[in-house]
Amino acid sequence: MNIINCKKILDAHNTYISPFFVYILSFITLFVFYILHWSTLYPKMSISLLIFILGTSFVMLLMGFYFYRKKLFIYYPSKSSPEKLIKWTKYYLLANLVEILYSHHIPLLNGLRGEELPDDVNFFGIPMFHILVLSFGAFLSLMIFHKMRSDKSTRRRMLPYFALSFLAPIIIYGRGILFMTLTGCFFIYLMSLSRIRKKILFCIFLGMTLLFVFGVLGDVRIGASDSRFVNRKNGVSITVLGEATQQFQDSWIPHEYMWGYIYAISPIGNLQYNINEHDDVSPTLSSLFELCSMEMFSETVSKRLVSFEKRQEDLVIPPLNVSTIYARPYLIMGWWGMILIFFYTIIYIIVVFMIISPSSEYFVVSIAIVNVIISYNLFNNMFAYGGYANVIFIPLVLNIGEFVKRLKKSVYD
Repeated sequence: MNIINCKKILDAHNTYISPFFVYILSFITLFVFYILHWSTLYPKMSISLLIFILGTSFVMLLMGFYFYRKKLFIYYPSKSSPEKLIKWTKYYLLANLVEILYSHHIPLLNGLRGEELPDDVNFFGIPMFHILVLSFGAFLSLMIFHKMRSDKSTRRRMLPYFALSFLAPIIIYGRGILFMTLTGCFFIYLMSLSRIRKKILFCIFLGMTLLFVFGVLGDVRIGASDSRFVNRKNGVSITVLGEATQQFQDSWIPHEYMWGYIYAISPIGNLQYNINEHDDVSPTLSSLFELCSMEMFSETVSKRLVSFEKRQEDLVIPPLNVSTIYARPYLIMGWWGMILIFFYTIIYIIVVFMIISPSSEYFVVSIAIVNVIISYNLFNNMFAYGGYANVIFIPLVLNIGEFVKRLKKSVYD
């Protein structure tokens, strides 16, 4: 990479692509959608939940500005060599081959034949080893993409290895972790831009287009009575299924956007529904232990150490089964559970970047991983989701030597 390009990237101080600002953007965006009140499907937001969302966003704003001034979350070009990443990819491919030989089948092929596949990522492969392979694949994808964004001369050479790095989720038909990894690549892309504002209008246009297409596909699936592009089969409309308000129906907004709207507001809607249905939850020492063990650590670890059953949230519509990171903590400890998991989020971010410093070759990738976890906390507790929660431990372990050196230096100095 020449000096001019390197300086251009380093001048791109996109410190607002930090986990703190990602939290604000994620929750405030859904909050704005929710208060539009285009649907009566979900309950009205309570004052308590409103205060909680705005209050936690304000705390994140203070934290975000603090680290913004420190210029911590800055994009740095990849320090990894192509040879190292290629060698890692070969080991990764070998691990996937071992998994297939051990399991004697490929879930993707079963899924293409119409068989239903379990949601648990542990249904395939060697126990525990499969989680490592899946996590390493997500980490490897981000490392290769970071290299490709940093050095244009490596893109053609590294592109096949980037595609191969998605093999593990493809084998198990793991759409969730596949999309999360692509989201991490998107965060790296945003961080690498020298002038992100030039891309905002394009991103908005692309997002609106994808939401419209999402709505069209939804109409096709149900044979909607108001479909613009296919035969109308059964007279059902998303405006009826989604209980669209008269305000939405009378507006200029195409009805296709109701599909995206319903999916977008369902996390907060289900959270509010659980708050309404369980207004007598009181914290205890037992519930505190349950919260710490089940909601703050990966289920890969927690389900082997404790006997608690994972709480199941109440849902307005079972197919829309997302309810943010805060739903289960509320069921366990009420509002105290939500407050504790919020402060755990802050501690989690700080501890990760105490261990992984900007001098580490895994720094930018670690920002992307944490940003994915924070943004997808809108839908589920990503600290506990075994499919992705373990990914951050790979750069943490790989970086532990450098962290110990820095620790010793600070003690002796």
